[in-house]
Amino acid sequence: MIGKRVNCRRSNMQGEKRLLVNPFDGMGKRDTNATA
Repeated sequence: MIGKRVNCRRSNMQGEKRLLVNPFDGMGKRDTNATA
């Protein structure tokens, strides 16, 4: 059970990182495109 808990936590953290990184990445690309 402990292993499963760790795995769930790890997958959740990865998903959160994706949500946090993707929007910022898109915004950064948009900014560079707008300035260029």
